[in-house]
Amino acid sequence: MKRTATGMLAAAMVCAAPAMAEDELEKGWHAEVSLGVILTSGNTDTDTVSGNAEVINEREFWRHTGRAEAYNSSQDGQTTAERYLGSFKSDYKIAGGANYLFGMVVYESD
Repeated sequence: MKRTATGMLAAAMVCAAPAMAEDELEKGWHAEVSLGVILTSGNTDTDTVSGNAEVINEREFWRHTGRAEAYNSSQDGQTTAERYLGSFKSDYKIAGGANYLFGMVVYESD
């Protein structure tokens, strides 16, 4: 059952990617948030929680993107996996937006 839920989540993320690419062409603010929870019980109890958030601010010459991810898994009350990621990226568009220069800052705790 755990594999099925993970497979459906991955398929939903792949289908959402083309729609987001179209939204990025419009100027202004765009955001996407996702949350996943998997709870299993039996001989062992396993809890897995993950979340993602992305915010994009599109301007004529600039694009700013902020992203946050969190993942936590535990088995029988003991943490078995933990991962946190945060990033910020600024793009300066040149040559009509076909090319750009960018700077990026990333924090990761695994």
